[in-house]
Amino acid sequence: MDLEQRVEAWFTRLLAHVHAELVAGSRRSVEATAGPLQITHTFERGSSHENLTDALAAGARIPDGRVTVHSLEAPSADLILPSPLHEDDLGDRLGIRALEPTRWRLTWDAYSGVIRCFDRDSGVGLFVTAARPEDWEFGAPFRAFVHWAAAERGATMVHAATVVGAGGAALVVGPGGTGKSTTTLVGLGAGLSTVGDDYVWLEPTAGGFVVRSVYSTVKTKDGGPDAVPDVERTLVVEDGAKTIHFLGDPARRRLVREAPLAAIALLREDDSSPARSSEALAATLPSTALQLPYEEGNTTAVVKSACASSEIVPLLRDGDLERLGRELRATLGGPVPAVSRPAVTVVLPVYNGADHIERALDSVFAQQGWEIHAVAVDDGSSDRSLEVLHGYAANEPRLTVVPSPQNRGVAAARNTAVELRRDPLIAFIDQDDRWTPDRLDRGWAALEASPDLGYVLAHQEFDRPDGPVPEWVRERWLDGPQTGFVPGTLLVWRSTWEDVGELDESLRAGTDDADWFARARDAGIPSRMLDDVVLRRTLHDKNASKNPNNVGELTALLRRSLARRDQHKDPAE
Repeated sequence: MDLEQRVEAWFTRLLAHVHAELVAGSRRSVEATAGPLQITHTFERGSSHENLTDALAAGARIPDGRVTVHSLEAPSADLILPSPLHEDDLGDRLGIRALEPTRWRLTWDAYSGVIRCFDRDSGVGLFVTAARPEDWEFGAPFRAFVHWAAAERGATMVHAATVVGAGGAALVVGPGGTGKSTTTLVGLGAGLSTVGDDYVWLEPTAGGFVVRSVYSTVKTKDGGPDAVPDVERTLVVEDGAKTIHFLGDPARRRLVREAPLAAIALLREDDSSPARSSEALAATLPSTALQLPYEEGNTTAVVKSACASSEIVPLLRDGDLERLGRELRATLGGPVPAVSRPAVTVVLPVYNGADHIERALDSVFAQQGWEIHAVAVDDGSSDRSLEVLHGYAANEPRLTVVPSPQNRGVAAARNTAVELRRDPLIAFIDQDDRWTPDRLDRGWAALEASPDLGYVLAHQEFDRPDGPVPEWVRERWLDGPQTGFVPGTLLVWRSTWEDVGELDESLRAGTDDADWFARARDAGIPSRMLDDVVLRRTLHDKNASKNPNNVGELTALLRRSLARRDQHKDPAE
């Protein structure tokens, strides 16, 4: 059996193992974006791989950029490392040069025991570790797979930091330890933005080059500057020599998804001679090629072309950070004029809603100027709901359909959809409701104006297309606009959602969300109720809100909330 046959057999065996885990429910998926790629990461629940996707940024996804990475620890698959490799298969960097012209990309790290294998034909990768991945993997996850996928598009990953202004992006280049990350932080402090630190996506276009965001982290030496803005968490790597900072809100909102390449900023010890493209190439290419596996030809061509066609700007490494900030602003033309809107995950739970789904989705995709990723979870429907969803998704790449073989309840469906993606914002809609055309605009205007807000709500109206509003609605809510303490009016930062926690799946529809709002309020998270009507709720005979059992559950939730407040009450009061 030749090498390619061995690799294919090994890949197929592990893929079958992963699929069996998916069917058994022991493995789950998370979707995120990296550059123009939509990456679906599947992993065993509760494994050390669970947080690998956290550092991926909300990139500018395009419909054909899909990559699936299955990660697993070798013992769980009864794998004997380093199969399928033999010593004589390996090149000097423990990659498989013999496979380069074929469908396979494969590397083996002898130190950590990690195998990375990528099927170019299907866009599926396997990330196999002997145990917990190295810490740096959490700061730049799936770097090899993004790099290989970039090469398929004639692009490349590049080892560089970025600073972005109104005039575009500057690639900040230099050997490791020269101050690339510090320069990024100085740029942020000067009111500029960034596409990313350490690794970014560089792609040729008809008008030059575009730089795209891959990771939402900053890696600094010895902790870096004292004030790394709005850090969500940190991770110390390389025996304490480097620290990975995971940016939180609002700093993550300064992470621009893409920008045209305006210049290459070369970190130097002096400015006594003009900066040349050959110097920029020497500062960029070796560290990029040495850290990224086996696409040197493509990487060399892209980086060489970018250096030859870009303005090379020298930046002095003399410790004068104020001067460095002024130089960056002068080079890039000041701050980006407007904060780009974050990508939003739209959550749609479905149960026997075939008659209403399309109208609800139409109202979602009618939102203009937004990067929307809708996730519809069919919760074991017995009608045509799943068929309708698949038909809609066939013509709308922004919709992901997740079938559930059994009915688990609306809270479980919502939690599943939220977990599937890593977009900065989350919004909800029910199968029988409609958004107003400016629903996201109005919520975002409030969040953008008040960065301290964790979420916003708005008003709702009731609608019955086939007749008058029923008496039970008038008795309970009255006619006209009503305060919308319902998921359909909620626009929430993902970081806030994670702070409050997921929905309680033991509760019925109508009380799961009431419990979440009570927990958010009791935690003291700032919010705002807008005066705008953003939701039209369709009334029919099967509305979950009519369930009389909800009254008892709501009473229990009130008691729970009062108990939480008592726990936090000052004894002196």
